[in-house]
Amino acid sequence: MTRIYDPEDGIWTIDQSSDTASSDNGTTKVSLIFGLNDRTSSSIPEVPAAPSPLGRLGVFAIEIRLMVYRHLLVSKTSIYKPNLLIGPRRHIMAWQNVYNEDIDGAILRTCRTFYEEALPLLYGSNGFYFSWPDEIEQFGHLELQTSALKSANAKPLFGLKVEPYGRLAMVRCLVLRLSPPYGCLYRQDIWSHWLAFFLSPIEHGPRTGFPTLDHLQLDFTDWQLGIDNTSQLRVEPFLKKLRVPGGLSSLCLIGVQHQQNLLDFKYGLCKKGGTFAAKRLDLGYWTVVVPDTIVMDDGLELVSNGVRAILQQERKPS
Repeated sequence: MTRIYDPEDGIWTIDQSSDTASSDNGTTKVSLIFGLNDRTSSSIPEVPAAPSPLGRLGVFAIEIRLMVYRHLLVSKTSIYKPNLLIGPRRHIMAWQNVYNEDIDGAILRTCRTFYEEALPLLYGSNGFYFSWPDEIEQFGHLELQTSALKSANAKPLFGLKVEPYGRLAMVRCLVLRLSPPYGCLYRQDIWSHWLAFFLSPIEHGPRTGFPTLDHLQLDFTDWQLGIDNTSQLRVEPFLKKLRVPGGLSSLCLIGVQHQQNLLDFKYGLCKKGGTFAAKRLDLGYWTVVVPDTIVMDDGLELVSNGVRAILQQERKPS
């Protein structure tokens, strides 16, 4: 059996004249056509596209990846005591080990690129609920290598420049309940409990600030404040610690009823165009003190002298 190629027709033929198994003495030609297209599709295997170093998720655009991160990392409700979610579980009692079913942070441990892309979403799109000052400090810096804690030469975590605030540098939504220490019910005792947070020593610096804060709920329920002058607060310490340049997009006060305090918090913390509201809890039911209100002006003529001085100082050219 001889194979013969015809260049004009582009076909192969098989000469079976010498085949002893042939049924006749003639020549039988069986044409096997191998055209160029057939040869390409049948004899040359397809070469798969080069895989992404980031795996299957890496082939998608960043906009798609952000949608995936949001599905994995954003909780439907505020995260209560988020400091307990950081680091290994050291507590033996189940109630002390907080778990949030809405968040699956495994993707943060896959690679540096996903970490850098997803971490600002984790801390910037969730609401964080604190009721003790120690919780804030632990959440901000627990098991996080920052120059504020180690040395001036410490490298930022995965290239994220969060020093000296730690994780607090990315928090945009905050619920802060100014709770008393155990066994203390007096307002002065509550303030003493929070004093180190709001009036940090000079050497402590701004480590417990929230430089990107945009939405704040400030809860004074445990202070049992009324409408008389004995319930009036000094608002300046709260502004110095919680006000960001330009002001907040939204502020909700809980448990504050004194008229001057409402004005000071409203114009001292909110930006023009932001939203302000106030309410209180009475026997388990919410009562609206100030409905959702859009801040239309700077209100300098309505605030107290101390708050006005802070706002005017911010407006001075640097």
